[in-house]
Amino acid sequence: MMISILDRFRKTKANKLDNALLVLMSDGFGLLASVVDKKEGEVTIVASARSALSDPVAALVEVFGRLSVSYGKLPKESILLHAHAIPSMLELPIENIHAIEDSKLQELIRWEMEAVFADLVPHDNLGWLMIGLGYISESQRDALVKKLAEENTGNQRKVRIGDLAIAEGYINRNQLESCLTVQDQLQLQDQRIKCGWSRIDRNEQTRWLATAISEAVHHKWVTALQSVSAKGAIGKTKLKSIYSFIGAGSSQLKQTYQSDTAYVLELHRPYMALNSYQNSKLVDCLVLECSGNTPQISDIETLLSSAEVPAGTEIYVTVTHADRAELRESLSNQSNYYYRHLEREVPLPNNLAGDVSSAEAVMIFGAAFNYFSSTHQMLAAVPGVKPPPPFLQRNETKAAASVLLFLFIIGGIETGYAWHIDRLENKLSAVEEKVKLQQKVKKDIAKSKQAQTKIDTLNQQYEGIIQLKKLMETVLVTRNQFMDEFLDMVVLNINDNLLVDSIVEQEWNVFIIRGWSLDQASIEYFGQGLSRDLRNWGMEITDSPSELGRSNGGFSGYKFRFVIRKVPTAVAQQ
Repeated sequence: MMISILDRFRKTKANKLDNALLVLMSDGFGLLASVVDKKEGEVTIVASARSALSDPVAALVEVFGRLSVSYGKLPKESILLHAHAIPSMLELPIENIHAIEDSKLQELIRWEMEAVFADLVPHDNLGWLMIGLGYISESQRDALVKKLAEENTGNQRKVRIGDLAIAEGYINRNQLESCLTVQDQLQLQDQRIKCGWSRIDRNEQTRWLATAISEAVHHKWVTALQSVSAKGAIGKTKLKSIYSFIGAGSSQLKQTYQSDTAYVLELHRPYMALNSYQNSKLVDCLVLECSGNTPQISDIETLLSSAEVPAGTEIYVTVTHADRAELRESLSNQSNYYYRHLEREVPLPNNLAGDVSSAEAVMIFGAAFNYFSSTHQMLAAVPGVKPPPPFLQRNETKAAASVLLFLFIIGGIETGYAWHIDRLENKLSAVEEKVKLQQKVKKDIAKSKQAQTKIDTLNQQYEGIIQLKKLMETVLVTRNQFMDEFLDMVVLNINDNLLVDSIVEQEWNVFIIRGWSLDQASIEYFGQGLSRDLRNWGMEITDSPSELGRSNGGFSGYKFRFVIRKVPTAVAQQ
């Protein structure tokens, strides 16, 4: 028993001396917890534990119990990598950014990220939950979906996928009930989001990297970590930051991004993502959500085409789940690009602690490196718990002051015990009378202070809403002025032989103009005029196909389609 206590003491003492961090990874259906240590700029995994439980509290209890045996007390700080944290690049023309409070900027970015988050967060359909809980494979889910469509064709009594999975022998009734319980919990969650962000270029106010996560998921993990780590002798840890799976491992190849453009293709279970890096910064992030279907090579080709990756380019590939290993192997048969394994380009220790895979280790090291070095050009983290209060208001400081005061009183009593007792007894009776008289007055004062506090809070909220409204109006007014002048420019370049059928803004600063002309020369004249006038706007025509076709009135001629977009900043400056 004495040896066990001494060993635990040595472990605890060693943990306090090093720069340790607890890194948690959750895909929504399980948890991996790893303790990493940073010494002389190198990050290593010293202990890890895994749980297949989906509930955060139950999973934390399991992994913390194992870590307490293999490592000792938990580090004081922790970060979370969560699959439901969604990153995106935003184009926000914000002027005088330093004058905007973080709370107002949070609202503006949250507004922009809501639509992105709704499109990319994994769907909570029953087929996906059966996969996530380990009951069926993706190929079995695809077979169920195909057979479900056949069964329901012309059948008034529709078959449900859960009942079909039982009939096919994939799951049993208890497993279906577990899936339905998880689905109900997810659907009842608050749909609001929390965001973290960083500016990609300090000299440019329009490009932002933002990360969003559900407020319900955020609150669940923060409170779970607080409640579990506060119990027993395992040590108390605080959740400082939440990172996305996407891009977590990219900082490990920082030297590669310092000059030429580099691409990293990430194959996670709920996502496929393509990140583009240049000059040690993330310049683009394209994400494809694939919880509803099994991804194919064609989906990867769509991502690469959207990013306009040149043929023959080297692309780093990382796979974080076994379901995507087959897809990575299929890439080796593709000749358009040269694919390299990201994990092989990163120096990893020969023996990883526990059952951590090399891909998971790359993500853990990347997030830890970002957290330790505060490098915000690669990742944007959502804050975890609030920063600690000022030193004099901390509980530790108050406790230390109480101990010192207690020792001081003890010393005084030892030197004049009888004198203190007599004086305190005389004062006690007088204080009791005053307390009785003042109780009613204190209640009235407390009520008045509470009412004033509520009024002050409402006034602060009102001022915040007014400032946010002004910010929104500034962005919208600028946007409307641009659209009015842009439409006037298009109209001035239309000639007599040409008609414009539609002008559609496909995305921010990307327009598609469709129309019809009697001859090809009129289309070219129209395009030359547009190109000339668009230079003043920092825009250009990137695509201008035309073909034989009839107008809406049935006249023969040429149909055309112009794609107009903003010139990238680096190109415009040249």
